[in-house]
Amino acid sequence: MGKYGQSFTQTDRLNLTKLLLAKFGDLHEIKIAHRDIADHSLWLSPSKEIALSNFISAYHQPIGTVGDYRSSLSVGAVEVKEMLDGSTSTPFQQDVHALGLVAWHLLTAQRMSPKSLENIQNEMLSSSEWYADVLLDAVTGKFKDASAFFDALKRAEPQGESIPTFDDSELEAYRHPINHTRQFPDEGEFLVSTDDKEVYVSEGRLVKAWLNVGGKGDDSVSNFRVLTFLRRLDKLAAVNPTYLPRIHEYGLAARSSSMYLVTDVVDGTTWADAAINESDKLGVIEKLTDAVEHLHGLGISHGDLHPHNVMLDKENGNVYLIDIPDFSHNTAEARNHRYSPENIDGSSSEQRDIFAVLRMSCELLGLEWGEESKTYPRVSDAIQSELNDVEFGFKDLGRFKKAITSAAKVEEQKFVEILLNGIDEQTTIFPDNGHLFVKFEASKKGENVLLVTFAGIGGTFCAFYDKEQRCFVGGLPPRIRSDVNFRVAEESQFEIGTAIRIKPGRPAQLSGLSEHLRDDDAFHRAIEMLQTVQPEIDESGLSQQLKDVFERAAASVGEERSDISFDISTQALWRAILATETESSPNIELNGASIKPSDTDSELILPYDADIDPLGAFASTDEVEALLIDQDGAEKVIGEVLLKKSALNEVRLNKVRSSAYGLKDGDPVFFRTKQDRASYRKRKAALERLLDREGVLPDLLDLFDPACNKDATAFNISVTDDDFARYDREDQHGNKISLNEQQREAFTKLLN
Repeated sequence: MGKYGQSFTQTDRLNLTKLLLAKFGDLHEIKIAHRDIADHSLWLSPSKEIALSNFISAYHQPIGTVGDYRSSLSVGAVEVKEMLDGSTSTPFQQDVHALGLVAWHLLTAQRMSPKSLENIQNEMLSSSEWYADVLLDAVTGKFKDASAFFDALKRAEPQGESIPTFDDSELEAYRHPINHTRQFPDEGEFLVSTDDKEVYVSEGRLVKAWLNVGGKGDDSVSNFRVLTFLRRLDKLAAVNPTYLPRIHEYGLAARSSSMYLVTDVVDGTTWADAAINESDKLGVIEKLTDAVEHLHGLGISHGDLHPHNVMLDKENGNVYLIDIPDFSHNTAEARNHRYSPENIDGSSSEQRDIFAVLRMSCELLGLEWGEESKTYPRVSDAIQSELNDVEFGFKDLGRFKKAITSAAKVEEQKFVEILLNGIDEQTTIFPDNGHLFVKFEASKKGENVLLVTFAGIGGTFCAFYDKEQRCFVGGLPPRIRSDVNFRVAEESQFEIGTAIRIKPGRPAQLSGLSEHLRDDDAFHRAIEMLQTVQPEIDESGLSQQLKDVFERAAASVGEERSDISFDISTQALWRAILATETESSPNIELNGASIKPSDTDSELILPYDADIDPLGAFASTDEVEALLIDQDGAEKVIGEVLLKKSALNEVRLNKVRSSAYGLKDGDPVFFRTKQDRASYRKRKAALERLLDREGVLPDLLDLFDPACNKDATAFNISVTDDDFARYDREDQHGNKISLNEQQREAFTKLLN
């Protein structure tokens, strides 16, 4: 209490005290007395929570005490004997006495000590605080148990000033002197027309009007709900999510006593009526999942999702949620049973949204709800996990989203199947991060036949390619290998992005591979380059050639150069940065296998060849980790670097993981500080949210793209010197430092 008490407000300290008394009141109600209350058995946290310990010497009335052992087991409850009248007190009154002393220290933010207890009686008697008399009664044994103590403290607590729950003037900002039907005249029949609501189209936009709401002097509860709804519109209008019809105008029409909302009209079909190609279904489901997840991230839920209020745009296939936001005079939330959990009354609107997303997705894919599926096993497993998880089911879309993403990747993965004799089992060679490496060599079967090696995750496979017949004519049994050696990537002349599935069969059939590469120009160019004989260089003319090059370069200075455009999206660039950041860390390539030092068994030596020490970039106080990166980009820490014991061409590790002992010649090892790892994880998580369009502004990524052609919003803000003066500061010598002209110009451009 002495450490954190001063940072707590008086209200915080009072709430802690009441929480403490309530805990002991509950104990006393079940006839348990602690009998060892002091600073060793009460635990306070900065987050204003309390925990109790040391119950070993407690008293239970039906059973009694632990008898003579109590004096040995108890540390000793806090007490001030002179404040007791000497009469016999019950174990519960002894607890109350100690609680009164503890409560005084809590409320006055003092550390409990023998010194603080010496004058506590005089301090209580002379105190003018409202709680002093109650605590004095507790310490002198006036209360039979903690519940009576708690009730007395509550009765003595001063009543706080009443705070008005709603101020009708807060709606003034939304009131406009208009009639919604004149401001937005209807062009035909009303889509909805009831006593409470009107929906119609006006000048190509959808108008919703809720009648007889938001008037001055209306019921405060009703107007408070109107204010809450309008503030939700404020939030949505500021963000304008891509999955909601764009909000143009909203407010209170004073002359028609109504609340209105004007949005875009979605030109599309509902989820129930949309005809979606089988290959596009997972992508559409992913869009719906992203939309609902982003909506929940804004602190807003739909609450009544079903196939008739989700629409697909005819032009671009975007998913739109409609009937949100919606206002109802009835305080009950709109809901439907088919697209809500069984305990519909006990489920939140967010849970109903998540349940609806899963059920609508299940129906779109043609799956039986809650049943296994051979076509989409990951999706059905995720749904079953949500249904079976009583505690956390339908609380989050993470599991389902992961299942949809992985299902899409499996569906997108293409295979080239071939049959090969002389093998006993099927082997599949997958691309390494989209790259299946291909190498061409001359074979011993004649000058028209090449040996083509395919290498990826799963192994390597060699096939014979006949240049005249332009097809593969045979192959060798594949070699199993779990990863791709870096030399394979360096020596490859060509790459494909398709997996090769090799099945046992007789006779051998490689026509699938031949057909896949028959029209691949890059494949044939790689073969032609292999056939090209490099001409010998005439070194006698080299000096003249260099001279000509320099003369042409000098003559080209000043000439107009055509603009060079790079068709690289910001999204692809940012993902590439994320994928390669760890690989840009200091690293080594092992020169031989890892070695155990002779002086200890708990360390490991990694030998390498380099002219520059890769560990030179770290300070002697840094905690440096050694890590590996697998074919999926996943990181695995293999130990911590001992900087003092490491030397050029030798890195010494301790806290070695088992995976480090399997390192071999040519394996790359990367180094990074623990601080860099924590920083990288935070930056990666933030950037991935932007890339997945899960930020508050889903379109933020597009604004950074060079190809962005969105119209800028001109705010016409005039930035004055007074505004810039807010950034003025003084250095250590008292000199004034202000923004320079370039910074001021940048701020002005950014705001306008």
